[in-house]
Amino acid sequence: MAESEQAWWERTWKEREDLLARCYGRFGVPGHEGKVLAFSGELRLHFPGCCIYAFPPEVEGGSHAARTDGSLRDGWLYVTHGPSQPAKRPGRLAKLSAGPTPSGHGIELAVLVREPADWAPELLQNLLLYFARERHPIGEGHRIPFRFLDRAGELVPAIVGADGLKGEKVAGSAAALLIWPTLDPWMPFETSTGVFQVLVATPITQEEWDLAKSTSSTHLLALLYAKSGQEAVPLRESVTSDRKLMNALWPKLGKMSSDDVFEGLYSNFAKEREGFESS
Repeated sequence: MAESEQAWWERTWKEREDLLARCYGRFGVPGHEGKVLAFSGELRLHFPGCCIYAFPPEVEGGSHAARTDGSLRDGWLYVTHGPSQPAKRPGRLAKLSAGPTPSGHGIELAVLVREPADWAPELLQNLLLYFARERHPIGEGHRIPFRFLDRAGELVPAIVGADGLKGEKVAGSAAALLIWPTLDPWMPFETSTGVFQVLVATPITQEEWDLAKSTSSTHLLALLYAKSGQEAVPLRESVTSDRKLMNALWPKLGKMSSDDVFEGLYSNFAKEREGFESS
């Protein structure tokens, strides 16, 4: 008996959910293991079933996949599930196409925080709406205008549109979101419906944005990894104001091509970060 469209959708959705859980561990909001943060309304029209998984910090012997270097993620990872789900079963021609094809839009979005944060799911929701409404592509190395707002003492994430943020009180120095895949050995994810990447959104300052424009997003990411990695830290100084770090890394880093820096992110700069942290 042929598999129904609904059965196919549920099976392939579960395939991606199981894959994320196998790599990042058991998901669940604080105190509620297995619970997801579901979207409603407009986002469900663009991405049926769309939700967010919150993956707690990794621990020794946890259910997450092991990295070759033995490192553990020490923050909460919020990951969407929706954009990578195909709207319908691919046809025969798609199955015969050469090379890997994207599953759905080929991406899921994520934010990494030290502690559970109410603004993290809202940031991801804003990014998905930006992606769906404006038809703006979101991909590796993209930088999206962004601010944290202060509304009655609460942090509120905001994508900056053409009209700006008139009358709003800005909190912190974030000026944009840097989009980059998680630097995990299992990326990209391969599924029966195609491949997809998990793209992390990291708030960056205006000074960091200017540095990325004059060099590359890869150069900036290497500097961020020497400090807090892809972690979203709302109220922080620019990494470029850390003279000790800049003096230690930039003389070499600034002369490298973006391709060489990219390779270094997975090898050499990990060792340099260890040396810098121990000094």
